[in-house]
Amino acid sequence: MNPFESLFASKSPLIGVVHLMPLPGSPRWGDDWNAVETAARRDASVLVESGADGLIVENFGDAPFFKTTVEPITVASMSVLTRAVRAEIGGKVPIGVNVLRNN
Repeated sequence: MNPFESLFASKSPLIGVVHLMPLPGSPRWGDDWNAVETAARRDASVLVESGADGLIVENFGDAPFFKTTVEPITVASMSVLTRAVRAEIGGKVPIGVNVLRNN
């Protein structure tokens, strides 16, 4: 059995994406951490309740992205938010992370 198959009960799993709002350090950061975390938790819950077999947490709201690097504050923010998402869904499904864009 390959590692992918061991993660999911279904051979065709549905993976939901939690598109994070702009994070600290991004050009469109709105200076409201609570709003970012609340939206991430809500979206994760809705996706899992709707039948998602797994989640990806992604910094989609950070567009436009820096051309060559991902800032440390982005990595730290995504780590904290992924942990919050995990706590929200109670470990019901696997979670992956996709950091956009070039690092």
